[in-house]
Amino acid sequence: MKKFSMLALSTFGILAFGADMDTQKQKAAAGELKKTLVGELKAKMNDGSAAAVEFCSKNAMNITDGIAKKHSLNIKRVSEKNRNSKNTPDDSDKKALAQFADAIAKNKKPQEFLVVDGRYYEPLMTNEMCAVCHGKNSDIPKELKDKINQLYPGDRAIGYGIGELRGAIVVW
Repeated sequence: MKKFSMLALSTFGILAFGADMDTQKQKAAAGELKKTLVGELKAKMNDGSAAAVEFCSKNAMNITDGIAKKHSLNIKRVSEKNRNSKNTPDDSDKKALAQFADAIAKNKKPQEFLVVDGRYYEPLMTNEMCAVCHGKNSDIPKELKDKINQLYPGDRAIGYGIGELRGAIVVW
């Protein structure tokens, strides 16, 4: 009986350690994606917000795919109000977004990350830079709205205030 208990504890410890290692790998990939996209967008914002939107439309998915490939993982960004239809949340994503939203409603701050259905989720919160293109409709200049509508005809990713949940990075 004692051997069985020790074996069970050892197996559980290895599985827990393996899960922790997976989470650390997922966290690193999500962090790299966030850092890369934010850095690129900041640089493009120097050329104007329309240039940043155009950069995003042409490069964000490729950057995401490149980081996923580098880490041998799957990565996507999701939002209930997406700009790109490829970022539509599935059922697991909706659960995670709802948990982040619930935490924000209760604590004014989301968790650093969640694991839902074996996937790692990090919240994407809006800041001043995000609000330029994702802010209130009345605050987005007409020229920029026209560019967004040209590049993203089904855009739903506006109306956000600073500090709101915009979506999540998903890694599995």
